[in-house]
Amino acid sequence: MNMKRVAAIALSLLATLGLAVLGSCEINELGREADLEIVSIPATQAPLLGLDFSGGEGWAVGSAFDGLEAACFFNPSQDGNWNELNGPEGDLRAVAGDGAGGCLVVGDEGLIYSYDGAVWTRHPNQTTDDLADLDQENGVAWAVGRNGTVLRYAGGDWTTLDPGTTAHLNAVVALDDGCLAAGDDGVVLRYDGAGWEQLDCGTAADFNDLARLEDDHLLLVGPAGLILEYDAGVVEELDSPTAETINAVDATSPTYFIAVGSDGEVVLGEGGYLRRLESPTTENLYDIHLAGLNNAWIVGDKGTVLRYE
Repeated sequence: MNMKRVAAIALSLLATLGLAVLGSCEINELGREADLEIVSIPATQAPLLGLDFSGGEGWAVGSAFDGLEAACFFNPSQDGNWNELNGPEGDLRAVAGDGAGGCLVVGDEGLIYSYDGAVWTRHPNQTTDDLADLDQENGVAWAVGRNGTVLRYAGGDWTTLDPGTTAHLNAVVALDDGCLAAGDDGVVLRYDGAGWEQLDCGTAADFNDLARLEDDHLLLVGPAGLILEYDAGVVEELDSPTAETINAVDATSPTYFIAVGSDGEVVLGEGGYLRRLESPTTENLYDIHLAGLNNAWIVGDKGTVLRYE
């Protein structure tokens, strides 16, 4: 692995994995195994597909369940208390909070909603393709989806961009001057505000998510435990400790990341070494927000919410 090694990984990892109920319930400790504190509470049965804590507040969104409205939950203080917000209809896949009690969400068949802290607003469809991911930086939001769909939101207006591919795009990271996007067939794209560049990652594998470590240093994840590192044109497939599909990854530095996937898989990358964390669930996990060392939220099927701290 090309990640810089941290000389002092002498600290033992005291971590907490928790499953928080969505709906104003306190987290209850059920048990401890080695250095993992496992917490579990029954929650909504809706599949939770998207998560965001980047604005200082927590948001989780997902598919409609049993004909109900789309799943959308808000955690204003990043604790164990989640409040359900009714309003949007349909299957939501990604959310970006604004740090002021509002958010932007996207989903299947081009669904786009915004929430101002009191009222949900449905945006006119820019596409009928499913939108898979959403991210924002400095007031500019980016959404990507099937058939190479890329949308940019700034100043209250949406713009459709042509990235030069029809590959399904599954992940996007907003940059100061553009975005990074990754998807099927090994496609990884960079937009610099003027044009698109396709990065050569040496594989045709489908990428489910990407994390930007720094500058041109990326992590990409996908099927069969794929964890690939791209560093300024140098590509290395990491020695993954799992063969499960990895759906999401987040990182705080080039030396620390967590990836999650099918059957409750959780993989920790620390100081150049990868290992599986014992998970309290076998539900598929779809998204993660990593705020710092030993501090993460994870969401998945059947209302699963894991906390690692």
